[in-house]
Amino acid sequence: MGLLVATSVLLLVDADAEAGLVPLTDVEPAARTAVTAFLIYVGVLVLLFVEPPNRLFAVIEPVTPDRRPTYLALILALGFTAVMLVPPFRDFFSLHALSLRDIGVVLAGVAAGAVLVWIVWRGRFVDRFLGTM
Repeated sequence: MGLLVATSVLLLVDADAEAGLVPLTDVEPAARTAVTAFLIYVGVLVLLFVEPPNRLFAVIEPVTPDRRPTYLALILALGFTAVMLVPPFRDFFSLHALSLRDIGVVLAGVAAGAVLVWIVWRGRFVDRFLGTM
């Protein structure tokens, strides 16, 4: 899924560069930043699947009454969003400003990744493949 996000943003920004809308030097940094954002947000979502706050995320583990992992996921997501919005922080991590279209691609990839994780974990495909079920 991360490869699909990177390729999509790369092709979209490259088309913008060919049309003269953005500099050609922005193509690779935009794709790199998009895949970085995708991986960070998917990693944060894994926290919700490992310590599910409600039945929607309770695929493998039962719902936990402890809300600290949920708060941690929220703080991490907000922290990374703040890093992406503040130019000095973004520059410190060598990230590139993403357009709204690129952010949409990232969020669509995160949503698709979450659905795929839910399906794979719910179906216990890995356990079936390994014969441990």
